[in-house]
Amino acid sequence: MAAAAAGRAAWFDAHCHLQDPRIAARAGRIVEEAAEAGVKWIVCNGTHEGDWDAVSAIAAAHPCIIPSFGLHPWYIQSRSPHWLQHLERRLMDHPHAAMGEAGLHRCKKGGSSSSNREGAPLEEQVWVMCEQLQLARRLRRPIALHCVQAHGHMLKALQQHGPFPAGVILHSFSGPPDVVSALVALNVFFSFSLLSTSSPPHKLAQLLKQVPPDRLLLETDAPDGLPAARRRRTEGRRREAHSEVPQREDGGKGERGRVEGGGRRKERGRGEREGGGEGAEKGREEGGDAERGCCVREERDSHGLREGGDRTRGRQEGGEERAEERGEERGEERWERGGAEGEIEGSDDGRSLNTPANIRLVCETIAGSMGRSDEAVAEAAFANAVRLFSFPGSCVRAHKDQDT
Repeated sequence: MAAAAAGRAAWFDAHCHLQDPRIAARAGRIVEEAAEAGVKWIVCNGTHEGDWDAVSAIAAAHPCIIPSFGLHPWYIQSRSPHWLQHLERRLMDHPHAAMGEAGLHRCKKGGSSSSNREGAPLEEQVWVMCEQLQLARRLRRPIALHCVQAHGHMLKALQQHGPFPAGVILHSFSGPPDVVSALVALNVFFSFSLLSTSSPPHKLAQLLKQVPPDRLLLETDAPDGLPAARRRRTEGRRREAHSEVPQREDGGKGERGRVEGGGRRKERGRGEREGGGEGAEKGREEGGDAERGCCVREERDSHGLREGGDRTRGRQEGGEERAEERGEERGEERWERGGAEGEIEGSDDGRSLNTPANIRLVCETIAGSMGRSDEAVAEAAFANAVRLFSFPGSCVRAHKDQDT
């Protein structure tokens, strides 16, 4: 396998959420696993005033973590009256911190930005984002932005307040190709995760063709961003593991065998012969339920801080329904071959979770869509991220100064 995929490359995860309640308790081990996989730097993005302390604590405990603070559009309506002052104070107290996650998430009329949470009006989202853009420009910090179904509004706001000398990151980017050149002029960087591969293959290739090599970043968007194909297989295994195992007449328990290559389990020993009868049929039905249950996109896009395991179907602006299912299947073969380095099972909401150790898999998928080698994409993305996050006061810059 290529050097990048074999783990000999240095990796920079430009966007994740280690403070997410689903993985926060294991953050230390997750960082260790990432380091073992060659990840040198990880950007941990806050999303609201309530998780900024957790981001600070994780960064204080691990020198490889770059903290980032911002107000995400999902949490606008729960912000405090003095949220902007709190954000500025936090950034002043953390000169090594970047900004974000901020941004826009346009909902359908009468809809919500995520399950059980009403989305703020788009006009209010734009105002909150622009306040953060102005602060980022004044403090000369890079800022990470979330954008769902609002790329036109995003471009207009960036043009109004830009350019941005410290840089802007559009994370899990999946916007239309025709906005890329205008965004490049504003010093925007384009960060890709496996969620970015939701578009049909030819559309993703067209988009990547427009992105200059010096503006490409890679991210895991952990704990989300795990390919749907992998989630389906893992959920099927977990569902069967938690189901009741009946007793045989001889007192033994039914044995569960994994069907090699199929990603499903059959239940055996329920009074039927191995590989047939009701037990095998039941196993197939359970595997099928797992496949159907994870084929829709989680609209939350990044951090998964909302409670519960509800799934919503995301639609990219101008995109196609259920595009993620089609796009993620393209990467299934790589995941089967190499496996997920940092996959976490047994989460509270019943899903498999992503970690920064899987950044190489993002690289392989994006490199394949670009028609470039894994090594070339890995090296370019790492160099771009180091340049972007070497702002005055940053730990990346301090590390570079020590090396020189």
